Amino acid sequence: MMRMNWNLQDIPDLTGKTAIVTGGNSGIGYHTVLELARKGASVLMAVRSPERGNAALKQMQVLVPKADVRVVLLDLADLASIRAFATAFLAEEKPLDILVNNAGVMAIPKRKTTKDGFEMQVGTNHLGHFALTGLLLPALKNAAAARVVTVSSLAARSAPNLDDYMGETQYEPMAAYAKSKVSNLFFAYELARRSNETSIRSIAVHPSVSATNLFNKKSKFVNGMLKATLGLLALPAAQGALPTLFAATSPLAQSGGFYAPVWRRHQAHPVIDVQPFGISGDHEIAEMLWEKSEKLTGVQMRHSGNKN
Repeated sequence: MMRMNWNLQDIPDLTGKTAIVTGGNSGIGYHTVLELARKGASVLMAVRSPERGNAALKQMQVLVPKADVRVVLLDLADLASIRAFATAFLAEEKPLDILVNNAGVMAIPKRKTTKDGFEMQVGTNHLGHFALTGLLLPALKNAAAARVVTVSSLAARSAPNLDDYMGETQYEPMAAYAKSKVSNLFFAYELARRSNETSIRSIAVHPSVSATNLFNKKSKFVNGMLKATLGLLALPAAQGALPTLFAATSPLAQSGGFYAPVWRRHQAHPVIDVQPFGISGDHEIAEMLWEKSEKLTGVQMRHSGNKN
């Protein structure tokens, strides 16, 4: 592991840059939007609830009065919503410099499905972002040096194999979450390989254990985790957002890299690069999942570059 001598003051001037952050109304996403806007970027806060998005925007405008932030509807659990969002953005005919695939759901107690019939966590956390990235690819390729930052989780370390991917035979809340988060890693790594002949950097991050709204669930597991970790181990969301901001803005962030905070006693220290978790380093599984994701979403990304 290598520590990066980097902090928020190292974020360059982003005037003229356009960014999209999914789930930007709270937690890691909120602080990502806030700091990108503070440095002059034009940011689309892509959210499922415009009401919560507008409430978050009002808070940001107090901190950064000149923040160029727009709240835009995006439901990652609905392919039609994703297509509508992408179509509207592409119609503006401007490059997309930064895409942060941040939004997520965690540990849903009982199995639920998206509007397209996918298990909710896999469908939202992975397939939704896969489709979004693919549909926005023309705008990413039009940028001089675009970044796609995909937020994974420590849970990816415990991911089982990807059999019964949609949890149709047996559903367990955290196993489904872990599958979705290791899928985020597979996607980030494979996108980096397939984009090796383009200027697009695909970078994965995880925020360690951070106090975000993902923990506001009613499952027994999450309640137990809250008692054991939050207030003792968890980083504030602003600290957990550091790897995302590093990946989105730093020249030190490498395509195919995976970054996380070094943390202790509620404080994040220099960002470090992390080795692939568990099965996420298996190229054959990554290719299989890519092809599976294309079939499930109907979004093709083979034109993004050649594989190594």
